[in-house]
Amino acid sequence: MIYVLIPLLLLLAVWVGAVYRRLRELDDNIKIAMEQIGLQLSSRFRALEALLELLRSYGPSAQLVLPPPSIHALSTPAQVLEQEQRLAQAMSYVTAVAESRPAIKADKTYQRCIEAANCYNRMIYTSSLIYNDSVTRFNNTLKQKHFAPLAGLLGFAPREYLQFAPDAPVVCSAQPTPPTQPPTQPPTQKEPA
Repeated sequence: MIYVLIPLLLLLAVWVGAVYRRLRELDDNIKIAMEQIGLQLSSRFRALEALLELLRSYGPSAQLVLPPPSIHALSTPAQVLEQEQRLAQAMSYVTAVAESRPAIKADKTYQRCIEAANCYNRMIYTSSLIYNDSVTRFNNTLKQKHFAPLAGLLGFAPREYLQFAPDAPVVCSAQPTPPTQPPTQPPTQKEPA
């Protein structure tokens, strides 16, 4: 009897270990994707901060204070959305001030910073797609019959999606450079031998 029980316990331990490793790997992918979103939000924040500083140099009307985002691996989609909304409101404010003052809009620094902010916005969108893909893989794995019985016991639960759709993406390059073409030479003909 004991000879049958020991191999079964070993098989059970191997199975539990394999399930745990697979779920931990998928969970880590979600955390990495969330950290990437946090990095992109921080970059967009720095671009907006530079824009606000530029607005202040044009006059005292730019008094908006923007708190820095703090997204990390354990952040929730709701926290990301809250911080993204703050950044979007700041961007609307910057755009409205620039529209009312043509000198700001014509400033090269403004144009570079607005381009950077828009580029980071596009990167946030891409990172959110990666996050949602990671959540889909994780949630689908939790539903599989050989993972479902253990997932709850091991502390894994389905994760929420990031329902986030930023403004239309903007091309990230400020000025595309035309491709250089090699000089054309007439084809040479070989002499018959």
